[in-house]
Parts: sequence; C-alpha cells; structure tokens
Amino acid sequence: QNLQHVLDEELDSGVVAGLLDLSYRQCLQYGAAMLVGWNAPQPIAETGGFSPPEQIFCTVSAPLSSLFMAWVFARLLVAVDKAEEAWRGFMERLSKITNVLNSLAVREPLRQRVLQYHAFLGVHNVDKEAYDVLFQGLSTNLHIELKLFLFEQLVLQAPFFQAVPPRVVMTMVRAFEMEVFSPGDMVVKKGDVGQEMFFLMKGSCDVLVDDEATLSVAEKKVGDYFGEIALVFDNQVRTAWVCAKVFCVLAKLTRACFDDALKLAPEVRDMMIQRIDQQRSGQEQAQQSVIQLSERSRKAAIGGPCKETSPLLQG
Repeated sequence: QNLQHVLDEELDSGVVAGLLDLSYRQCLQYGAAMLVGWNAPQPIAETGGFSPPEQIFCTVSAPLSSLFMAWVFARLLVAVDKAEEAWRGFMERLSKITNVLNSLAVREPLRQRVLQYHAFLGVHNVDKEAYDVLFQGLSTNLHIELKLFLFEQLVLQAPFFQAVPPRVVMTMVRAFEMEVFSPGDMVVKKGDVGQEMFFLMKGSCDVLVDDEATLSVAEKKVGDYFGEIALVFDNQVRTAWVCAKVFCVLAKLTRACFDDALKLAPEVRDMMIQRIDQQRSGQEQAQQSVIQLSERSRKAAIGGPCKETSPLLQG
C-alpha cells in the first residue's frame, strides 16, 4: 500500500508537471502570436492540439517572420524616400530653369526644347558635371577600367572596333567624351571641316545629303558611327548633315585623341582608308538612287512631266 501510494504521488506530480509544461508552451505560443498580430496555422494532429515541436516552431517563427517583414518594409521606405528626394531635386532644378527662361522671355518652342533637354538628362541620370568630377584624380588603370565599363556595350556593338587592336581601343575609349543632343539638333553640319567623329550610344540620327537638309538617305542607330572620314583625311569637309531624330547620347572622339591612338598602330589608318573607300562607293550609289526617287516623287506630286520610269514598273 505504501508503495502504491508513492507511485500515485509520483504519477500525479508527473501529470501536473506535464500540464504545467503544456500550459507554459501554449502561453508562450499565444503571447508570441499576440505580440506580432499573427494567427498561427492550424495544427496537423487530428486531436486539434499542437504538438510540442509545432508550439516551439510557432513561438520562434512568429517573431522572426515579423522582424523580417519589418526589415523589408524599412528597406522599401528607404527606397521610396530616396526616390522622392531625387524627384524633389529634379523638380526644383526644372523650376529654377523655368524661372530663368521666364525671366529671359524665351519663346515657347525654344523654352519647351530646353526643358525637354534637361528632363532627358534628369530621367537618364546624365549629369555632365558629375561625370567630369567622377574621373578627376583617378589613376590611369582606374580611368581606363571605368571608361571601358561605361562604353562596354558600344565597343562590343560598333563594327569600327572589331579589327582594331585592344591597346588602340583602350586609348580611344579613354579619350571618349559624352555628348547629348535634342531632337532636331545637327550633330554634323554639311560644309564644316570635321574635327571629331561620333559613336551612337542611345537614340537614332538621320543622314541628310541635300543643301536644305531635307533628304534623308540613311539612319544611324545604336552602335553606328560617323565622321571618321574627317579624322582619316586632312582638312576634310563634311559631305552630309547628321540630325538627331530623338534624344541622343553620343561618344565623341576628337582628331587629336584619334591621332594619338593611331600612333600605337599605324596600320589601323590604312585599314580605315580601305573601309571608307568601300563605304563611299556603296553610299554614293544609294544616295543617287534616293535622290532620283525623291525627284520623281516631287515631279509626280506637282504634276510635272516625268519621262523616266522606275525599273520596278518596267516590263
């Protein structure tokens, strides 16, 4: 009997301890859920109660998940705050520019072009002053690596660099200057003596050959280049206009930098002369065809005589 009494007491104490442990885990679980406002998932067991591992998991995961979501929302708020700050700075800059234009009584078409130009610079993060400051004081290696990174896509896309030795490419890229043109701006003017060539990074340009700059014979797209004839031949006069169709970002290479680069590989100049001769013959034929077609269209539009017939309509 004494032994049975002892066993009953130990059993009762074990049951009480188990109940206390269960109650403690439940309170801890409910407290964690209340702290984060989280409804815990339903228990897996058919009895409807949580097992000890489930209770421990809910107790630990509830605060951790809330902390993680708090971190995500904090980062999101920081990003939104930075975006709003950048937008406010952009609008303040446009407001100052608008006030200056108003004080100078600039005409509306020109005023809109100036505002659109600055808006393009702001949207695409093209800040020439910051761009110049970026390269001040850099070592030669850092300067080259940063320029190659900025103009990597251009170097990979432009056919001009495909047969040029790497050391010449690095020298040219290091000398690149970024220029931005608005729609309608003349990048190259016919009749001027060329002192630079251009590589198109963003946008597109029209090539115009007539004196009135109205007849387009070609379109330059991203990766294309123009103006190289003026750098290969001395005192070369521009033979066409190049007009920006949209906002364009171009890399400019001056004659002095071009000559310095070719000192490392004089054979590149000979290769370019051969390429230019080939391009000239093809371009002249294409320009003559476009001019003839444009002349026929003009005569047909005004009802004038047109003795010649298009080859496509013959036979």
